[in-house]
Amino acid sequence: MKELLTMIGCLYLLVIVNIVLGMVYTINLKKIKFDLYKLLNGVVKGLAIGFAFISLNFVWMQFPSMQESFGVAPTTIISVGIAYYFGKCVVQLKNMIEEKKATKEGK
Repeated sequence: MKELLTMIGCLYLLVIVNIVLGMVYTINLKKIKFDLYKLLNGVVKGLAIGFAFISLNFVWMQFPSMQESFGVAPTTIISVGIAYYFGKCVVQLKNMIEEKKATKEGK
């Protein structure tokens, strides 16, 4: 149970990091005006996707016979969510670095 709670915390931490990186990229580097509606929309989407991964995990935990049949542990589902948001954060960081580099080079 402790491992599951840690994974849920990591998932939502990455959701928050993704939102923050998206805001920094959009506002500071792309010079697009802050839009509260877009921010709230992103927060709702992030929370909903995280909730979906947690819900799928919970349902999967209720069916041990299916876990054995498919060979997929319940924590695998949340691990996929963590990997998804980790990837999104890496892409955001890559975009920010490339944008900053292009700005310095005068492109």
